[in-house]
Amino acid sequence: MPTHYRILGVNKKATSADIKKAWRKLALDCHPDRAAQRNLSERGEKSLAKRFKMASAAYEVLGDADRRKTYDDELVDEARQKKAEKARQKRQEAQRAAAEARRNAEAMHRAQDRKRAEEERVAAWHAEAQKRERQRRQSVRSQERRRAHERELDRLALIQEEAYQDEAEWAYIRNEIERLWVYIGFFHRKS
Repeated sequence: MPTHYRILGVNKKATSADIKKAWRKLALDCHPDRAAQRNLSERGEKSLAKRFKMASAAYEVLGDADRRKTYDDELVDEARQKKAEKARQKRQEAQRAAAEARRNAEAMHRAQDRKRAEEERVAAWHAEAQKRERQRRQSVRSQERRRAHERELDRLALIQEEAYQDEAEWAYIRNEIERLWVYIGFFHRKS
């Protein structure tokens, strides 16, 4: 709501004469009798009547020195209250902003913790997968070594068997040769 000073169009340091002069000028412009002469619409007349009442009320307060002093004190108190209210609102806004910043920071830390935990879980899974892959490869290598060893054993067994067969053949051949020598020697002695 505009102050009485603003309604009359004067500043707070205006003298009583300035206030009276401003009120008379405004009263002449807004008086209901003058509005009828201007051929205004009903709405315009109501607006002028309202302005006239506001100007009269402002002059009643500002025209009397005691009432003006009380009004000025009330304005100062109101200004102080508004200033205090603005300061309180700023503090509350700062507190809300700080609380919001804390919540955002906490949310960010929780998100970072979740991300770190997920990364650790993934790293553990990869480590476990690599361990299983190493074990599988070692198992495959040991199976291949075992198969190679078995193949080598089979080959040695075949060679040994062939050697036994060759030895048996050589033993047969030696026996045959000895028998022949014995037979030749027998005939050789008879002759």
